[in-house]
Amino acid sequence: KFVDLPEDFTLAGASDINLTINGNAGNVTTVQAQARVPALSLSGNSGLLATEQLGLNVGLQLNMASLPWQFDTTIKIDQGQMYVDPLLADFTALPATLTAQGSYHPDSRQLTIRHYDLNQAQVAQVTGTMALNFASQADTTASTLQSLTAQVHDAALEGLYKTYLQSLLVGTLADDMNASGNIRGRIQYTPAAIQVALNLQKTTLIDAKKRFAIEGLDGDFYWDSAASLAQMRERNQLSVLSFNHARLYQFPLSGSALKMVLADRDVALLEPAHIPVLDGALHVAQFTVENAGAEDMLLDFNATLE
Repeated sequence: KFVDLPEDFTLAGASDINLTINGNAGNVTTVQAQARVPALSLSGNSGLLATEQLGLNVGLQLNMASLPWQFDTTIKIDQGQMYVDPLLADFTALPATLTAQGSYHPDSRQLTIRHYDLNQAQVAQVTGTMALNFASQADTTASTLQSLTAQVHDAALEGLYKTYLQSLLVGTLADDMNASGNIRGRIQYTPAAIQVALNLQKTTLIDAKKRFAIEGLDGDFYWDSAASLAQMRERNQLSVLSFNHARLYQFPLSGSALKMVLADRDVALLEPAHIPVLDGALHVAQFTVENAGAEDMLLDFNATLE
């Protein structure tokens, strides 16, 4: 027994493990392990961390000579679900391989992943860093996932959205979509903010509630859940996108290019846009949305139909 789980944890599942343990003066210094866990179920009363029937093949090298412990691991996940507040991932249809290096402090229950590399067929190759604190399980208002950076090298948006992004976007306009296309870029998460900087290629986004749809979307996209439009302008994080077809509620739009800024629930067009509509065109001089999707949403729309 090397690690004490928090008191509110429930752990279920069998495993086959091969262990090599070295020590000095009665203390364990290094551990090498190979394990197969066919169905791991782990949960806490706070609901911030859980797995359900998670199938794992794990290779681990652990150095426990000093604190924090250092580790190097390779994990192959071939079934089940994992929830680390607020991220939910389902691996049953799309298995994944994760390599990671980092440290763990058993007293503070702080897990720091200095580097990870996640490869998942039909989804993405993603690298980055992560920090989790399992002591926060005692505080039901705290997030287990303290920070996450994800460099998306090449991703199929359909699999990436369904497997990872959708759970992060609950409560936003993008929490229920049919998504396809390819993306690259960077995503950063803390409990206070989500920051997104992506390059989109042949992307289609269709809102399940039929508020919007866009097809053949290409270009650069920036969004920050905790920023204002003015802050995004100051950072020069401006979204420049072109598309083939689009729809805003029941209003159809043909291909065009847009330069805009997005922050939280706000959107503002930065330059007038010329959008073909039916046999004419819509010249949009002003388009601003504040608090989109909320009861107090404000819309400033100034356009002429030519």
